[in-house]
Amino acid sequence: MDNGDSRSDSYGDRTQLFDALSNLSPHYLERLMVGVNMPRMNRAGAAAKIGDQVSALLEWADSNLGPGLDEIRNYLNHLQNGTGPIDFDFSGYLQAVCLSGAENFLESHGRRPRRSK
Repeated sequence: MDNGDSRSDSYGDRTQLFDALSNLSPHYLERLMVGVNMPRMNRAGAAAKIGDQVSALLEWADSNLGPGLDEIRNYLNHLQNGTGPIDFDFSGYLQAVCLSGAENFLESHGRRPRRSK
C-alpha cells in the first residue's frame, strides 16, 4: 500500500546504514564525520551515545545542509575497504616515527637502543 511517503521505501537501507555506522569505533566514526565535513555544531558531541551521534550524522546528511546519505554510504565503503581518501595507515607511520625518535634520543645520550631478537 502506497501512502505517498517515499521514506518507507528506503527505511531498510537507512536502518542498515544506521547499524553499520553504529558498529564503527568512535575513532572511525569521527574520521567519517571529518571526512564528509560535518560541522561540529551539528554533531551530538563526543560524550553522546553512539546511537545519538549516528542519528545526528544521518539527520544532518539528509538535510538541505548535508551531502546526502549516498555520500555517507560512499565514505563508509571507503573506510571499510581501505580505499579512497582515507587509506593511509597513520598508526604505522606514527609508530615508526616514535621508534626512530626514541633511538635518536638514546644515541644522543650515549646509549644504544636495545634490539629485540
